Amino acid sequence: TQVLENDFGDDAAFFGVFAGFRTPLNHAIFVGLEAEYFSHNFKNDTKDVLLATISTKTSLTDSYGLSLIVGHSLSDMVSVYGRLGGSKAKTKLEVLVNSQLIGTEEDKTVTGIFGGLGVEFKNNTHVSLRAEYRYTRYDNITFPITFGGDTELKIRSHSFALSGIYSF
Repeated sequence: TQVLENDFGDDAAFFGVFAGFRTPLNHAIFVGLEAEYFSHNFKNDTKDVLLATISTKTSLTDSYGLSLIVGHSLSDMVSVYGRLGGSKAKTKLEVLVNSQLIGTEEDKTVTGIFGGLGVEFKNNTHVSLRAEYRYTRYDNITFPITFGGDTELKIRSHSFALSGIYSF
């Protein structure tokens, strides 16, 4: 079994929507729950040379998830938070040997866990801006190679998001 690490690079992009709620535990600490949907455009190529050049092209598309948020208000305008959750995402995987396509695995759903850290700035009573870093670790994908053996692909994602929030 051969293992390939697949971290999505700087050329990835995504957009999405989320909905949730938060409640204060005291004057500074709050907890919340958020559900989310993202449309990704994550693509990556991984190459390995054994007897032949094996290339995988991985795309991560639609994902949805649920997360718990715990935060601390630093002031009336600024808060910091941590996030822990789970998600499901669709993937497309193409396997090439010496530039010849030997297999495609489409719309495979992988599950993942993620954690993140962020900061939120309130503009007024209803509008906030959020900046967040997130690391997601998805299930591994295993696929056969025609000349023997299996290849396992480990899918990991580092992302940075800027969000606009409207609170009711």
